[in-house]
Amino acid sequence: MPDGDPLDFTDKYNTPLQPDQEAAYQQWVGNQSAATGRNVGNDSYDYDMRGWWQANGGADLAGGHLTDQFKKPNHPTFSDQSQYSGADGYQGGTWQQNGNAWSFTPGKGNLYSPADLQDYFKRVEPGNTLNLGGQQ
Repeated sequence: MPDGDPLDFTDKYNTPLQPDQEAAYQQWVGNQSAATGRNVGNDSYDYDMRGWWQANGGADLAGGHLTDQFKKPNHPTFSDQSQYSGADGYQGGTWQQNGNAWSFTPGKGNLYSPADLQDYFKRVEPGNTLNLGGQQ
């Protein structure tokens, strides 16, 4: 865990793989990192990349947005659609479709401050809204 970052869940909430699967996963990470121009292995910080890899048969990432199924409790938009919602007391938030856009209401105990969530939505979720329910 780099410098004691309390939000670094790189070594938590990862789908266990057999040694041969882990080797194939590591090769996939290398291939995807080369294809995307970034180290996709770093996404394990807040996303169960092994779970996604296994569930999707090692498919290419192709720059797409990954589903909520494998978001870890430390992801800013950790939701009730994650397989980890409810684990260890972490409750995921909810997404609601509003026409062509979405709104997100964080779950109780979301690990980010309202200001950090607002910043995240400005940078990563343009066109979608954050519902803080008066927590601002």
